[in-house]
Amino acid sequence: MKTVGHLDCVIRVNVNSFLLRGWCSDCRPESCLKIELQNDADIVARLNSQYGRIARPDVIAAVDLDQAMLHCGFLIEVQLPPEVFPTFVHLSDQLVPWPVPDESDYALRQSLLNLCHASSWVPQVLGATSAAIGLEEALEEIVSIRQREAYALADDLVSCCREQGFSHPLLDDNEAWIAYEACEFERAESIWRALASSKVEGISDQAKATLNQLFINPSVDVQLADIARMRARQLPDILWRERLLHVWLCADDSKDQKQVFDALKDNSLDLGIYSENLCDPELLAMTLLASLCEERLRNLSLNE
Repeated sequence: MKTVGHLDCVIRVNVNSFLLRGWCSDCRPESCLKIELQNDADIVARLNSQYGRIARPDVIAAVDLDQAMLHCGFLIEVQLPPEVFPTFVHLSDQLVPWPVPDESDYALRQSLLNLCHASSWVPQVLGATSAAIGLEEALEEIVSIRQREAYALADDLVSCCREQGFSHPLLDDNEAWIAYEACEFERAESIWRALASSKVEGISDQAKATLNQLFINPSVDVQLADIARMRARQLPDILWRERLLHVWLCADDSKDQKQVFDALKDNSLDLGIYSENLCDPELLAMTLLASLCEERLRNLSLNE
């Protein structure tokens, strides 16, 4: 019986590594794909049995394929010699064409690696495996960079993905977190509000939970962390001072009030506030609180 089959897609995943995806009617364990190269050498890749044809289940997951749907299908990885390309490809006894390789994911990987190298960042995910090539590994690397607070580099990687035509709600989510860490709170909130309407499974709920945690019903911990972030980024004093007074006024139980008062003490000591040459932290905290109230009253009178 004559073999029927086709090679649907060739994806470059590394300099000399390619993923081959297709279908072949020959489901025998000994069935194979043979690549004849320009240098008269051959590369033979076994397709295995019907239920073991997909040699890389991790790759299947990365490209959103369900193995159960690939009856007699195959997804295999082959290594070709440098600068050598196939002249003929055989699926068992059938000659099939070699498609033009899709190099978009590989190009993205190389661009992201160049950005990491320029920033002296050792990639944690990029290039480590061919399984997650493309946006998936880019997102993993961006999260890794964010967790180490290298926000400028993370932002560059997000921009690079967009410039190369990649998009995904998780890319937007990472952009929002980068904006939030940069104290661009309005921009971050705007992105998450847009994601709250996403039709992608889980994204809407995740965005709504983040909005509630950071903007709609933030805890004292979250608000004080925002203030510390604003001070660390040297934003105008009036911005964090207004927030600190707001947190103090909204503290509705003794635990929250103590937490905010401790923050007042820390900030007053850091600012070098003193009152009548006294260094008592509680008196300094009250001095700072009084100055915050005076500023609020002054601003209110100016706006009348």
